[in-house]
Amino acid sequence: MMHKKALFNTLAFLLFLTMFRTDHVPAAQATIQVLCSFLPIQIFAANVIGGRPGIELGVLISGESGPHAYQLTPGDMRKIASADLFLAVGLGLESFLESPIHRANPGIRVVETGRISQLIRYSEIDRAALPGARRGIGGARKKVHRHAMMFNPHTWVSPLAAVEIVRNIQKALADLDPKGASQYRANGDGYVRRLKSLHHEIAREIKTFPNRKIATFHDAFDYFARDCGLQVVAVLEEVAGRKPSAKEMQAIVEVIRSTGAAGVFAEPQFSPALARAVSREAGVPLGFLDPVATGLFSPDLYENVMRKNLEELKRVLGKR
Repeated sequence: MMHKKALFNTLAFLLFLTMFRTDHVPAAQATIQVLCSFLPIQIFAANVIGGRPGIELGVLISGESGPHAYQLTPGDMRKIASADLFLAVGLGLESFLESPIHRANPGIRVVETGRISQLIRYSEIDRAALPGARRGIGGARKKVHRHAMMFNPHTWVSPLAAVEIVRNIQKALADLDPKGASQYRANGDGYVRRLKSLHHEIAREIKTFPNRKIATFHDAFDYFARDCGLQVVAVLEEVAGRKPSAKEMQAIVEVIRSTGAAGVFAEPQFSPALARAVSREAGVPLGFLDPVATGLFSPDLYENVMRKNLEELKRVLGKR
């Protein structure tokens, strides 16, 4: 009986030692935790990281949801608490995260990757708007949407602007992991070449369209339009998910007619009912443009979606 008890105690002690060793991994083997706010930043970061060992890449908002009106979960707070670096678009897009992030992890480093060199100020669009167009419509809605934003935060939707975002991510990773800097630079260089090629492909095709004026669902495509040669003359929803009043909707229709816009574009993340109604009332075709805010993650998803956007633009605008 005593032998059995001694054997039991020995086994229990060995099990305890095993558990202790598992819980105390040497610092040299520690994994760097990088957390992205949502899908496009995850795609860009994955391309910069490549196969670099010791980096674990996660995303806070899965590809099933976009950042608009997202609700944090206890699981999200656990992800934040264990992260070393948080990569966000910034510019107020993820403002609902600011306080919870620093409460959950006071030492986390947060990088606004979307802060590029040539940002679009909302005030500039206000001044350039036609009567009743763009942010001339919406009154209180636009104030809610901006939530003290100075700049349009949808920088990632332009492949040319995405180049700067990738460089911002590259620098953030190199600062966190200096030994991997050369690998991040090589991976970043390769991905930037692909993004620049994508931009030139899109801009070259758009240049051939006889009419490049469009109405979009919301202001996600302002950078894309600026960099690729389109003109957004009207936005259907100043706040994604908040429908315009009947009076505002009629003003949008009048702007589309008066400017001779070639099409109205919905987004796959939202119901197309409003865009379909405006398209029908204005007498212009309906199309779909995807800002790559949701989807099933893959490293080449951004490029694939942007090429589908180009095909949709060709379908609606490319007719002579």
